[in-house]
Amino acid sequence: MPEEKRSDVLQNYNGEDSEYRIYIFPLCALIFLILVVLAASYVNYNTYFFKINDNKLELWHGDFAPMGFQNCTDFDPVSTDSHDFSKIVDKIYKSKERAYGALYVVFIDEVQRELDNGCEVDLKKVDHNLALADKFYDLCYWINPGFSKKRFEVSWKKVERLKDLLSLAYKDSLDHMRRAKSLGLAKDTDIEQKKKEAEDWLKQYPISP
Repeated sequence: MPEEKRSDVLQNYNGEDSEYRIYIFPLCALIFLILVVLAASYVNYNTYFFKINDNKLELWHGDFAPMGFQNCTDFDPVSTDSHDFSKIVDKIYKSKERAYGALYVVFIDEVQRELDNGCEVDLKKVDHNLALADKFYDLCYWINPGFSKKRFEVSWKKVERLKDLLSLAYKDSLDHMRRAKSLGLAKDTDIEQKKKEAEDWLKQYPISP
């Protein structure tokens, strides 16, 4: 190929290459910006937090956008009247399961504190908080083995408290059995049978101090 023609071809090639190169950098910048926006939107969408409105705890999560949040409609608001949610409100959780786990811990800790009251325990309150905790247990237990450990511990502690309450009831009944027997208000055989049952139980399960 003659030198002049070769030079013309190279000039045309370099000219076209320069023309396309003008669009490459803006296109790469646009693609990078789109990826950044998508990544930020994904992170925001998987961001959860609790907040209190009208004395009720609500769960919110991010929109699929770099900013903005909305109320989780599949979460039933919880009344704050008898619960302390101060430890979980306005904290950021990176998944719904972690948010549920934080709420589960609140309820299960309240159960533990109530069970620590010994024979003064309020079993209605225990059962109420256990029911609330169990609503979230199946949704979060797998992310933290400690959740299952706590659930087992409160279940067993409830058994111990029930034993204490039954022991207290047997102890109270023994006093009244003696009075009833002394006054001749009950059959001796029936009283003796129940008295033995109560005494045997109290030997096996004395009331916890």
